[in-house]
Order: sequence, then C-alpha cells, then structure tokens
Amino acid sequence: MPYIWCAHPLIEAGDSFEVRLPSGRHAYHVFPHDGAVREWPHFEGLDLTHDWIPRGRTLKLFVTGLEEGWCELRLPGETLRFEFDVESLPALGIWYNHFGFPRDGSPPFRCIAIEPSTAASARLDALEPSAYPAIPPGGASHWALRLSIS
Repeated sequence: MPYIWCAHPLIEAGDSFEVRLPSGRHAYHVFPHDGAVREWPHFEGLDLTHDWIPRGRTLKLFVTGLEEGWCELRLPGETLRFEFDVESLPALGIWYNHFGFPRDGSPPFRCIAIEPSTAASARLDALEPSAYPAIPPGGASHWALRLSIS
C-alpha cells in the first residue's frame, strides 16, 4: 500500500525568522506542482530563508536531494532544529502561511510548518507511483524525527 507521511507542526512566526538548511545547492518545487524546479531559497524575487510571501497567501514547497537531514527555524529568542534520516524522510516540506489560511471565515493566522516527509508531495496521485514508499501486507515502516529547541 503506497502512503505519505509528514510532520505538520505549525509554528507561530512573527516578522523576523530564518529558515536554515544544510549547506549546498538545493532544488525545490511548489505544491501543487506547477512543473517548475526552483533553486532554494529564491521564489518570485523573495529569499525564503527570511522573507514572508505576500500577506493573504500560502506557499507549500518540497525540497529534495538533501544530503544531511536537518532544518532549523530561527525565531527571536529560540531556534527549533528538526533532525531526520534522509533515507526514510527524503523530502522536506515547508509551508508558509502568511494569513492566507484558513479560508472558511475563521480568522487567518501566520505560521511556518517544517515538514520532513516520506515523499515530495501532499497527494498520492501527484507523482509517479514509484515516488511513494509502500508497505507490503503484514509489513511496517519506521522513521524518526528529533526536535531540539534552544
């Protein structure tokens, strides 16, 4: 059975933040995928390491090809460090919500979600079937995620 799993902690972020990834060049695509592969951290003239997307919008993206499994979200007063095994969690989802969600009439809020994931998608029909892990009958799957706050 193919599946997707990702962490989904919504972290309140103010005007000042920094998203840090391991050194190197990293590619990402937005979700839903528009066909473009972009170079982290550039998006529409913004630097996603510290720039908010326009107010009233959300942006979900998946970084792939990380050689080291970690990401940090630095906020005034604290740093949240997520560590994970890139073999079992090969994609890193990042969701920027700048008062664009929810859209059901509830008050929108601002947050960043750091989402280590088993696949570079939030839908099982968005990628080729081989892009998703699968659990055989009677099988199991394991992964670990470590969060350090300093």
